[in-house]
Amino acid sequence: MYHSNKSFYLSRVLPVSIALLLMFWWVSPTYAQTGCLPVNGLSFEKVSSNQLLAVRDGRNIAFITILGRLPDKLGTFRFFSPNLCTSGAEDKFTIDGVLYTVSSFQMFKQ
Repeated sequence: MYHSNKSFYLSRVLPVSIALLLMFWWVSPTYAQTGCLPVNGLSFEKVSSNQLLAVRDGRNIAFITILGRLPDKLGTFRFFSPNLCTSGAEDKFTIDGVLYTVSSFQMFKQ
């Protein structure tokens, strides 16, 4: 059914569009699980060519996805702050002097 009426658009279509946009904006950060992860006490296992498993005190904490390809063997990690984040300067770290960037976290429920 086609409506050329401007009031139909303003009363029906626009509110639904705004609601969908707000819902996406609210759910998207939760889905992506952005944020920061304290690096103190973490150890790391390589689980794929671009993914690490972060473990603290024998408990799985998060999968960390990296932009690019990780080395075959994990060496010495260096972090530039107490937290590893998914944005800003804190999303970078090195392994044996090679710079890597975090793209996302998938946190385990604790």
